[in-house]
Amino acid sequence: MKTGENTFLPDDMLLERIRQDDAAAFEVVYNRYAARLFHVAHGILKDREACEDIIQELFTTFWIKRQRLNILDLKAYLFTAAKNNVLMSIRSGKVRIDLTELEQLVEGRSASDTVMEKELRQHIDDNVAQLPQKCRTIFTLSREEKLSHKEIASQLNISAKTVENQVTIALKRLKSSLGDFMSFFL
Repeated sequence: MKTGENTFLPDDMLLERIRQDDAAAFEVVYNRYAARLFHVAHGILKDREACEDIIQELFTTFWIKRQRLNILDLKAYLFTAAKNNVLMSIRSGKVRIDLTELEQLVEGRSASDTVMEKELRQHIDDNVAQLPQKCRTIFTLSREEKLSHKEIASQLNISAKTVENQVTIALKRLKSSLGDFMSFFL
């Protein structure tokens, strides 16, 4: 597709096209966000060249990893990645900033973290909802109601070993489904 045909597509559709190696969709995302990301980085670093490098590196990495990333909110991902790249530049000593500006960055980052925590919670809830009924009930009693395996076994009139097995099954499924999602956060 040509860039113009992608211009008005929502982020989720552009992201799907980017995953399918659509360079025009990537160009639209770049044009949509690069200037704003630069502005955020420059507001902290006040170093034009460093900020240009940070944003260029962000989009290069995004393109290279496009098929492996599990992104639920493209805008949140890009802004968080920009802030993380700014922090890494500061830590590496490539650039220096005033401490008050770093405090502002950390405060702004907590808002992004809240969004990601909500996304993670939603992802977990969706995956728990897909567990078989018995497994879901046992897992919910164990993790959300904080009941011991013995208490759950007594309440459901099953063995403690069955409870342990069902919790293990649930955790394995969640771990598997959250693999890409968690690697994004780490």
